[in-house]
Amino acid sequence: AFLQESEERAYDARPFYSVLKWRGDEGVGKVDPSAQQDASEYIMQLVEQLPDYEEPFKRHFGGTMQTELLATSGRSGERLRKKAGSEALFFFHQVVVKDRASLVESLQKDIEGELLDEYKWNEDTAEEERLPTTKRSYFQTLPPHLIFHLKVRALASLSLLSWSGVWFP
Repeated sequence: AFLQESEERAYDARPFYSVLKWRGDEGVGKVDPSAQQDASEYIMQLVEQLPDYEEPFKRHFGGTMQTELLATSGRSGERLRKKAGSEALFFFHQVVVKDRASLVESLQKDIEGELLDEYKWNEDTAEEERLPTTKRSYFQTLPPHLIFHLKVRALASLSLLSWSGVWFP
């Protein structure tokens, strides 16, 4: 397998990393690409390191997500739906792939959402109902280039993670 639009099998990112600075509690130092950290933390710090490129980065990799709540009224049978919060900017999408047969299955599970027991609908009214409610997020706007963070382990100890390679079918 080769990199897209290249005859190379890998990219040496050391020149790229050498110009970045790391903002930590102990002052400014170089980015350590071999240090293991959360993907979301890394991408956000990367964007902060490139202030002149923040807008182009948003234009190519930034999208928005919206969260909604769904339920069926026990009284009327009416489908209830409302937005929960405002649109949120994202630069990547995290998908759990552990114990899943494929990325498609992971994405299907992702859009199913989570079940909230007895969420209060029509609060502070005479028609208040506590209903089983599905909370799910969806893409409001997609970026031209979508980055997936494939989450392999739920709460793994970072010292135990070891990668010998990444393969694509």
